[in-house]
Amino acid sequence: MAQHDPFMGVGDVEAPTPAPAPKKPERLLSLDERKALNWFKANTPASSNAKGLPKSEHRAVLMARCLIEISPERKRYDPISYSITGKGIEETNQRPAGAPEPVYKR
Repeated sequence: MAQHDPFMGVGDVEAPTPAPAPKKPERLLSLDERKALNWFKANTPASSNAKGLPKSEHRAVLMARCLIEISPERKRYDPISYSITGKGIEETNQRPAGAPEPVYKR
């Protein structure tokens, strides 16, 4: 008869992995952040000293949400240049929640 290993529990079962916590939905972009995103859509790539560049706090929100990025073509010591991402373009094409349906005139 095989001897029982004292370090091995009899009938031990792995504990189930806890379910991940539900993610908080992202808040909608503010009007100023949406204007900043539209500015980047119209002016990509934009240098860091471009005329009309949105405020840094709006750029930070857009970068945190991966809607804009520092241009990947940038080499070390080159000036910073911002580009809108594919996710940012999709966001600009969506109508904000609560916005009225567009009225098309014939």
